[in-house]
Amino acid sequence: LLLRGATLKNTKFVYGVPVYTGKDSKMALNQAQAQYKLPSIEWKMNMYILFFCFCVVALATVLTIIEFFWEVECDKDALYRTNVTFSHNVFGFLNNFFSFIVLFNYVIPISLYVTVEAVKFISSYFIKWDLEMYHAESDTPAKANTSDLNEELGQIEYVFSDKTGTLTENELVFRKCSVEGVKYASSTDGTLVLEADQTPADLNDRVLKDFMIAMSLCHSVFTTEYQGVLNYEASSPDEKALVEAAAMCGVKFMFSSRNSRKIKLDGHLDRYEFLHILPFDNTRKRMSIILRDPSGKVLLLCKGAESSVLEICETGCIDVTRQHVDDYAAEGLRTLVFAMREISEEDYAKVDELMLDCLNAINDREAKEQLAFKSIEDKLCCIGATGVEDRLQDGVLETISALKEGGVKLWVLTGDAGATPPIP
Repeated sequence: LLLRGATLKNTKFVYGVPVYTGKDSKMALNQAQAQYKLPSIEWKMNMYILFFCFCVVALATVLTIIEFFWEVECDKDALYRTNVTFSHNVFGFLNNFFSFIVLFNYVIPISLYVTVEAVKFISSYFIKWDLEMYHAESDTPAKANTSDLNEELGQIEYVFSDKTGTLTENELVFRKCSVEGVKYASSTDGTLVLEADQTPADLNDRVLKDFMIAMSLCHSVFTTEYQGVLNYEASSPDEKALVEAAAMCGVKFMFSSRNSRKIKLDGHLDRYEFLHILPFDNTRKRMSIILRDPSGKVLLLCKGAESSVLEICETGCIDVTRQHVDDYAAEGLRTLVFAMREISEEDYAKVDELMLDCLNAINDREAKEQLAFKSIEDKLCCIGATGVEDRLQDGVLETISALKEGGVKLWVLTGDAGATPPIP
């Protein structure tokens, strides 16, 4: 199943048939008809026109009634009424009524619409002439494609925005990590140093190396090679940033297949047998992967939000890691917590049976998967946390300040930790 936005890789073409299309699809049924927003000036103009129309109709009605009684009561022998007959029926009444309507139609200011449209058309050019809205880098002035733009912008009271990729560049960079209660940071040249004294980290330390191995293996990244250069491709920029950071620290992810994953460690290639993956979902807010290392041990590696991973950890520096995660979030970094557990062969047999049952389930598969994942992701050891930076795009702060000055309220949808400071 290829979803919209999928990229074709490793083949020149594919044969396919479109599915989930048409007016009965879920996407089409969820699309509500856009509500038409009437500008306040146009609403007032309509009210004025209706008021004048009512006045003309009322005036024509009153004068028609007066004329009717005058025709009945007036002197019929008057000279100016010679050979004139009057129709005192419905047709005559309507004829007189519409005659008065025609006489008084100048009261209705139809030309007001033309005048207002001309004013709006001229005002749209002031947007194009505004130097503060000119983008010098691309030599692009502002362009009003409709004369109603001023009015439409004036109706905006709330702006709802996503954060990642909209306000930010969506190009994540690894900045800091916490391993067994020790804080590390990425220096300007990409090397890992101790945050306390900025001295180079000991990459041969077993605890730090195990953490980098977890970063290099627990993900959904795949590799592509072009002209001898290894590139990483990932649906999540977080995972790509972490894999690249692990490679900078000497643990390089090399290859992934359905049955194995390979990393380059200390100059030699290590093969990890791929057993099962517990994919990320919004309920658990974490993902896990089960591997068999070169020595034959079965390992469960888990990463996710601190609120979901730390609650299933029983050992490790849980409290210290939680504090470090809060520190990273206060600096505006996006955080992930890593945990692991060694699984005995007896326990793995049960895990394998649970995963097989979920795979073969026809009814209530999601519910069975949640129960199985909950029993598997248990009694973990917290090994550390990471902090990656997603920088704001140029001009975001100035734009938000201008919106505030204009009385527009901004709401931002984000999955950041609660301690992450809001955008000023």
